[in-house]
Amino acid sequence: MEGMTRRSQAGAAVVAAVAAVVVMAAAGRAEAQSADVAERWVGTWTGKATWKGCTTAGSKKLALTLVAARGTITLDGDTLMEGLGDVDFAAALAALSAPRDDLSLTLTWGKKGVKLAMKTAGGCTAKATLTRTSSGIAACDAALALREVDAGCGGTAAGDAAADRKAWKKLTGKKKKAQAARCEADAATLRADLGTRQCLTGGGAAGAARTGYVWCDQYIDDLERYLRCDKIPQETRDAARQGMDAMLEGWRQAGQVPDDVRVQVNDACKTATEALRQGANALGCPL
Repeated sequence: MEGMTRRSQAGAAVVAAVAAVVVMAAAGRAEAQSADVAERWVGTWTGKATWKGCTTAGSKKLALTLVAARGTITLDGDTLMEGLGDVDFAAALAALSAPRDDLSLTLTWGKKGVKLAMKTAGGCTAKATLTRTSSGIAACDAALALREVDAGCGGTAAGDAAADRKAWKKLTGKKKKAQAARCEADAATLRADLGTRQCLTGGGAAGAARTGYVWCDQYIDDLERYLRCDKIPQETRDAARQGMDAMLEGWRQAGQVPDDVRVQVNDACKTATEALRQGANALGCPL
């Protein structure tokens, strides 16, 4: 009985710990808008990969297309390695991370390109430095990314992206500056429209999630199942519910948080989910 009490207290402590992380996140007020996340990441990224420990390695020359679907940044993982399927990322300006039990996959932004790091449950690893196919005009790259978001959300933004990108890349001098100004205006119009239609990252179908963090939503789902187990002492249920209420209130207050804190919060929720599942199994309440 004493061992069960200790485990129950540990479960309540996990809830409190995650709540503290979320409260810390709520204190931050510098997260970029979801449009900025889409503008930075949506598009096709190319580069050379190195593979180790793989039964069947992926291609050495990568061409990975990131799209905004269901309110999140998504990749057809089979274009990286056959059998991965769709990969949904927890998205921030600084990095993308895929919260899956069978896969560790991150894309980290850097001045010299995006760093890809992947490891499967079987020990297959891949590393690469990727660059996005570009028009040579930052404002136009942003506009093209938003066009892709619009197309995936039932929109009708006009234009042939490949043809426009090729044409804009040839521009110089005043013509290039003029095109940049037009792209800035187009991007501003698209941002407003996509935001109104809830098509941006965090605003589409995934926006129906309670937190905007993949692993934190999973944590809450698991926690609710955990609290329905009749083997959990009532005092532990009460403490856990209080912790969950505090956590949800923290998220409601966290309209804007820094990118690095978003990554920390999602990682903390992943750790908490794993700990909660282990504790629930020990109590005979598998999740």
